[in-house]
Amino acid sequence: MLFQSLEFLMFFAPVFLLNSYFANRLHSPLCRKWLLAVASAAFYLSWNVPLFSLLFGSILINFVVANRIEKVPAQKRRWAAFGITAQLTILAGFKYLNFGIAAASALLATLGFQAPHRTLDILLPLGISFYTFQGIGYIIDVYRGHYPAYASFLDFFLYKSFFPQLIAGPIVRGDYFRERLLRLDQPITLPMVSSGLMLFVSGVFKKCVLADNAAKIADLVFGDPAGMSSLMTLLGVYAFAFQIYFDFSGYTDMARGLGRLVGIDLPINFDRPYLARGLREFWQRWHISLSTWLRDYLYISLGGSRVSDLVTYRNLVITMVLGGLWHGANYTFLIWGAFHGIGLALEHAIFGKGERNIRSPLLNVLAIAVTFNLVCVGWIFFRADSFDAATMVLARLTDVSSYLAFDQLGFFKPQNWLFGFIVPALFVFAIERWYCTSEIDLEMRAPLRQAIAFCAMLFLVLLTSGKTNEFIYFQF
Repeated sequence: MLFQSLEFLMFFAPVFLLNSYFANRLHSPLCRKWLLAVASAAFYLSWNVPLFSLLFGSILINFVVANRIEKVPAQKRRWAAFGITAQLTILAGFKYLNFGIAAASALLATLGFQAPHRTLDILLPLGISFYTFQGIGYIIDVYRGHYPAYASFLDFFLYKSFFPQLIAGPIVRGDYFRERLLRLDQPITLPMVSSGLMLFVSGVFKKCVLADNAAKIADLVFGDPAGMSSLMTLLGVYAFAFQIYFDFSGYTDMARGLGRLVGIDLPINFDRPYLARGLREFWQRWHISLSTWLRDYLYISLGGSRVSDLVTYRNLVITMVLGGLWHGANYTFLIWGAFHGIGLALEHAIFGKGERNIRSPLLNVLAIAVTFNLVCVGWIFFRADSFDAATMVLARLTDVSSYLAFDQLGFFKPQNWLFGFIVPALFVFAIERWYCTSEIDLEMRAPLRQAIAFCAMLFLVLLTSGKTNEFIYFQF
């Protein structure tokens, strides 16, 4: 069930009404927890019934391991190692086994051995990367004593399976979610509903109007890079940058809106990342829950920046390479991660680890432009189906002679250019400066402005509604 589908709205409507009844009439947090837990299970079962057992098994392992860590301190290292290994084994088996087989076959071939190249027909469980990382972070936090383990299995089941964030995040910390569960004794108020609807419609607008129209441009370019002019290739790369941003931040807005409608606030995951003035600032604004996860559980564990500069650079590269591998079992993701890791290391070497304070407006604009284009170069490897396809896109971008070929611009309807390129560019570089959905709070600042924006977005969603794509991050 896609969030923007009629099927999901029919599923969510009774959940919302029952939850509001339990909150405002019965004043029963326990009933709300059971309702949301059953709804979360039903939501995942609607995607794949057999693979729900994998999710449940992951939840059970996490719950038992964390409680053993807390109750048997002398053996906590052993329990933590078991829990993390079990989670990573499940993830590797479903997501990276074929990649490992292919890599081993290629290595044997280079050594002169004949090795049959076989792939296994493995169905990737929906959301496995997200709920695995969430579970690993929880085990590490309990091991480090940051907060106590969940005593209630119902609470923990809801933490790991909460349907708005289950498939594509944000990756929620255990103490953050438990604090939200403690607020389930509070009623569902009109400001919560209005701001939740605003967030949800904003997400649908980003996905259905902006991301899906940008995808039409990006898919054509990356589907046949050799047949595209340099100008069309450049526009296609920018279109993918807009597509992935509005696709993923749109999902986050929908998830946060749904969470708020049932009384559970989810954390902000994007904060105008394309206005960053450097790669470090970009990762402080993009997919915040993943970047902070990589920082807290991987980068700092490697030593962070508390060591020599060379070791710090190594830590940055390793962290980002593994972050790239988290996205998928493909060499292009490894290259994408290495690109960002090397970029972060160079930025650290040039500017140090302090905050950059750029006072000149012109230099600010220049820093934003350079950072955005560097990020777009990285997106080429993220989007391309293979290394050869990525290098072909780069080759087209450097072919100055065909930048004046305008004939291919007619491949798309004006609607695709308007909502897939022009409006996204205006939104990213202008509109988000004064209107950002991450700032929509329970008080609903500037209600007239919010109401106008709500009606405009809803109108455009209904006007351009059609077949919609799955969210990009569902594949991870």
